Amino acid sequence: MKGLLAFSALAAAMAVSASGAELQRTPADDIQKALDAAAPGDTIVLMDGVYYQNLVITRGGTPGKPITLRAAKGGAATLSGAVPPGQVKLKFELVEGDLYKAAVPSRVWWAMAGVKNLVNYGNLEHLKKFQFPNLYAPKNALEPCVPEGFAWQDGSLYVRLEGGADPNAAAIEIHRPGGHSTAEPEFAKEFYCNPDTGFWVPGTGHLFSKTLANIIVKADHVVIEGLRLHMGVGAAVVVHGNEVTIRDCYMTGAHQGVCQPDSVEVPAHESPGQRPVGRANRTSRGLTVEYCEFSCYPAYQWVRRSQKYWGGLYHCNLAAVYLNFGGLRSVCRHNWLYESANDGLEPRGNGTTSPADASEVAYNLVQNCGDDSIEFDSTTAMNLRVHHNVILDGLCLLALSPVMGGGLTIDHNILYVSRENGLEYGALMKFGSPWGSALPTQGARIIHNTMVNTRDALWWCGSDHRYENMVLENNILYVAHPQDWKLPGFVPSRHNLYCGIKLEPTQMPEVMHLKGLPFTPWNPIDFNLRPNSPAVDAGAADKNYYHEARGKAPDLGAIELGDTWRFPRPGPRWAQGSEIANRPALPASLPLKWVGLE
Repeated sequence: MKGLLAFSALAAAMAVSASGAELQRTPADDIQKALDAAAPGDTIVLMDGVYYQNLVITRGGTPGKPITLRAAKGGAATLSGAVPPGQVKLKFELVEGDLYKAAVPSRVWWAMAGVKNLVNYGNLEHLKKFQFPNLYAPKNALEPCVPEGFAWQDGSLYVRLEGGADPNAAAIEIHRPGGHSTAEPEFAKEFYCNPDTGFWVPGTGHLFSKTLANIIVKADHVVIEGLRLHMGVGAAVVVHGNEVTIRDCYMTGAHQGVCQPDSVEVPAHESPGQRPVGRANRTSRGLTVEYCEFSCYPAYQWVRRSQKYWGGLYHCNLAAVYLNFGGLRSVCRHNWLYESANDGLEPRGNGTTSPADASEVAYNLVQNCGDDSIEFDSTTAMNLRVHHNVILDGLCLLALSPVMGGGLTIDHNILYVSRENGLEYGALMKFGSPWGSALPTQGARIIHNTMVNTRDALWWCGSDHRYENMVLENNILYVAHPQDWKLPGFVPSRHNLYCGIKLEPTQMPEVMHLKGLPFTPWNPIDFNLRPNSPAVDAGAADKNYYHEARGKAPDLGAIELGDTWRFPRPGPRWAQGSEIANRPALPASLPLKWVGLE
């Protein structure tokens, strides 16, 4: 019954505008041709099947009459950037040891073995050694990387699979030649990225994220929904247009799920909803990404197996990011993202302080990120509220690295590093950039969150940075490994509860302390407060911190005493059961109710 209700709600959300046409298309049809002829209010419906097409949407809609591209049945239509079966037969032959090679028709930047994304080692020597260049290190010093991956060289694809497995039996997929990208090594050098693999240093983007994708949107008022987006390589969707909505999609086989570039590039058209041709140094506005799911499996699993792989993974193609955005009025909600060696979300500042232009990240399940689950990195005003998310297991769950423009509120989130799936070491928060010093971090409010790290510490990095107008208040902070607070200019409010079995009050003397466990029972964990908890009536009163006091003062943490945590089911609404393979298991200590999956 639950699935039927969800499907009905999805069908209602996909209703066609009465003023537009509904055009049904099959995998045999040219979808680009249909998009090029679409008028405001039209809906192009993709019937079940796999569409081996890359799309560029240049004709948009108008307010209330978007151009819509959707699946007839949620999850049953796939846009794939892979080579179609039978078009190219990969015949691998054993070269030496566990190294295989096969002739390929064009350069290969991305390859998968079934549901597994493979490391692009870039050249044969790196693949033979399972080492990847650290682009931050002098002379690109090599780092150990995972015992599985591929490299392209002289017209051949070389593959080594773990345990010496034969790639002929491993369902190897490669992307189609061409797509939207014409990037070659010389172009790569111009952008200071690795000419072998085509990937930038993580944090600055990806060479192909603006040019190689399943869908590139260069028009306004566009809706994309219900699709599987497979092997976009650079990104599943690149958004240049205004008022674009992406919902109920599943994305895999790409370095980024959704990329919203800093600048806008659109073609000239006379039809409604278009803007003049050219390039403007501004980001598109009104992006909404909701009820989507993204995976770069098995990146996080490699890091869990051994954190010695982290340095190599961080610089390779599996250092994926679900959503990189920074436009006015961006909304990211009800998404489920997991399995990256890099960041889950990368919000940039939108440069304004107007409430009407504020952005929001809410009700997302961010799980299994090998680096920062959410990395806030901006020189301009963030104008962003991040609230009611569950951030689960990763190297660093919140990274202000640094926020130089202010305007960031992080409230009512649950952060949990579990005993089962958490990494050997890692922190709940990062307060400064490890690659720079004396940079200001300012104007961030971290309020009414519940943060539990059963493996390691509260924070790392940032002791040599400058902090201004920072607020850490009304939080519950539990750590397994205590540490001294050494952030000059950033004094936490006393209205925080610092907990831990090994806790020493001298480490954070400004706040309240509890030597022991903040919740009972512990396994499974229950984030609800108990009436006798020291977090009850312990908050800072008379402040607009989005927490309504039921007693004398607000309670600490994400949930007020007596309230119920309401977390809507994340991910595509058509995927209520086993429709998406290889979803990560939640730690046994975390009941499903906390992430809306019961």
